[in-house]
Amino acid sequence: MVLNLFVQISKGRLLQMIKNEIAICIDFWFNGSKNTPDWINNTINFIDQRQEIGTVVLATYDTGLESLNREGLDWYINRDLILHDNLPVPTKWIQTRYQAAVRYTPWNPWIKEQFTHPALLHAGWEGKHKIAMHWWYQLEYYLKLHPHYNAIWIFGCEFNQCCKTREIGWQYGPTLTGMPWFTNSNCICDPHWLGKLENWQHAHDTIWRYV
Repeated sequence: MVLNLFVQISKGRLLQMIKNEIAICIDFWFNGSKNTPDWINNTINFIDQRQEIGTVVLATYDTGLESLNREGLDWYINRDLILHDNLPVPTKWIQTRYQAAVRYTPWNPWIKEQFTHPALLHAGWEGKHKIAMHWWYQLEYYLKLHPHYNAIWIFGCEFNQCCKTREIGWQYGPTLTGMPWFTNSNCICDPHWLGKLENWQHAHDTIWRYV
């Protein structure tokens, strides 16, 4: 019995050592097309095949009803369980226009409501934890709960706009987390930006690293 417990603990620690990366998916909006864009399929496959990714963060902004009608969606169920109402919201993150939704999904009624692409929203990824986040204090809190994470991937559309300037985008993310950030040119909708941004350096193949 003691040996079995030791084996279980060892496996748990090994799993943490292996799954030490987080993937953040920003604004995988659905435009109503029946065809799933290649970059979204690429993202789903890359996350599925990369053993090191242990947590996938859904950061689809301007989604009002999606986050309210969330039965059966692990993203929002896990968010409500972990980022509960008792989690203090630092004053610096509270913006007047978002106060009504600061604990959940930022959504302005005067902006067109968006929905996450169903291919990503319902992706399986066995063994990976799915959670919705939209604010830095949420990611900061999650990293404190899981200190074994030491690298972050960022995927999405409008790489030099949404992926950059969203609340958990790459503009301030590497500095705030103190971790290396990566992306895959096959997993963003506009990879031509990567060669134009001095913050991003080609590492190998389709992998780029924030510098």
